[in-house]
Amino acid sequence: MINVKYILVCFLGMFLILFDLLGIINTALAANANVQRTQQILIDYGYRPGPADGLFGLKTRAALMQYQKDKHLPETGQIDKKTAIALGVDIYTPKKKQKYQRENIEARQSQSMLMWLGHYTGPINGVTGPETIQAINRFQVSQRTTDIGGKTIPLVEILKSAVLARDRKPKLECTPDVRTSVRLQSNRLFSSNAVERALAAYELGKMREDALSAIPCLLNLLDDRSSLEWRQPGQVINSSGESTSPSKEAAHALSKMGSKGNQALIAAFYVYSLDSKKHPNIDILDSVMEGLNRIEGNDAVDVMVDALFSDRVWDTLKILAGEYLARTKDSRILEPLSQIVIDRNKTPKTTQAAALALGELRDPRAIDPLIKAMWLDPGTCWNTIQNVRILCPTASNSADALKKITDLDFGHDRELWRSWRMKNPD
Repeated sequence: MINVKYILVCFLGMFLILFDLLGIINTALAANANVQRTQQILIDYGYRPGPADGLFGLKTRAALMQYQKDKHLPETGQIDKKTAIALGVDIYTPKKKQKYQRENIEARQSQSMLMWLGHYTGPINGVTGPETIQAINRFQVSQRTTDIGGKTIPLVEILKSAVLARDRKPKLECTPDVRTSVRLQSNRLFSSNAVERALAAYELGKMREDALSAIPCLLNLLDDRSSLEWRQPGQVINSSGESTSPSKEAAHALSKMGSKGNQALIAAFYVYSLDSKKHPNIDILDSVMEGLNRIEGNDAVDVMVDALFSDRVWDTLKILAGEYLARTKDSRILEPLSQIVIDRNKTPKTTQAAALALGELRDPRAIDPLIKAMWLDPGTCWNTIQNVRILCPTASNSADALKKITDLDFGHDRELWRSWRMKNPD
């Protein structure tokens, strides 16, 4: 005979265990600040998720599904990636190990243009977090629309149109702080005399982070390409004997102003390298790239790698990118630069810059791409200036990089390098 009492006790025990598990889950959810933020945003938008207590209950799920339905999002009832982006909730933990993401270039371009249009003040890092989303929302308000970046026209294209409509002039107010010296030099930036403008930018650069309020003024000077000599009567800007311009001096000044100045320069690169037949902006890019090359630290790694991939950057400027990346020795460059050295569609100067940086990185994982690059290179090239045959830049620079990585010297003999690698695959 079945013991009914025993069965009821078993069911009761199972129910209590499940109840305890639900309690643990609810406790964990209660501590979830992202759920609480989601609830508060839904309340602000006029939905009814219940109190903003961090508990993901039936009311919250129902309100979230209604929000997803109204915004034409998948009605999952969960704070998934698309919903999190729409709400401006950051629910994802970034990877501990930084990695260059080529696919994030559009996000970096968008952040740059949002900064140029006065809506964004964060880092140009390609991460679409809450700060970027808020900037997009502000841009939407300025455009009097709530449907930007939809399926018809991508966000980056709408931003590009807005930037080009202003002829790439930054929509940033030049309002220096009360510091007399900063205000004085900022006012000189608007002098009718090009020498005065260049000297003012130079002086602001010497003030470094004390002159952060002058960043918008300096950005407005980037398109001032008045050609000047380094030396002026009674004053010396730089003893190199090269020519300069207010544009170059502005870029150099920004490179000395710490993270804020660096981010402004990075934004300038993406804005002035936008594809537009109307505005090649080669001279301005020259100034910006010189400024980026002067940045201390690793702030410009992503933008310099993007410069190597870009068809809008002159080969001479790509050498600057290679020099900067070689100095940083940042591990993020390994994968993209390994792709560049074996890409036959890249110009010799581009592969030369990539090989230079890989050599300084001294990572054994670059050995195979560099040896492959030597074999993809035709070996000798014709020097049209001297009318002689020379070793092609890719083979030459790849050999130099291999020497630094392996401490071996097989010169430019690709047969020896390949033979050594076959005997030493690890």
